Amino acid sequence: MVRRNAGTTSHVVTPRNSVSKAAKSGDALTALTALRDVLAAAIDECGSKRDLAALLRQFTAVLAQIEAARVRPPQRRIADEIAARRTARQAAAAADAKSADR
Repeated sequence: MVRRNAGTTSHVVTPRNSVSKAAKSGDALTALTALRDVLAAAIDECGSKRDLAALLRQFTAVLAQIEAARVRPPQRRIADEIAARRTARQAAAAADAKSADR
């Protein structure tokens, strides 16, 4: 929401999911979604064409980041990668030991 005060523009964030709460969650997609909602509310209330242009640029950039975050496959943690390698080595060693016994 944008509030005009004697020629100045001040942004007042009042959506249900505030950006600060979303940022504290540690989830980038949640934070981007909250930011998208704040920008949408600001765009709806904007009275200045100059401010509207800047808000629309930010809004489209956030939408692109949300889309990129949704498309990106989840990253594997290093610990998961090490565990997968260990399991593969153990399976190979067990197979070698079994074939050596025959």
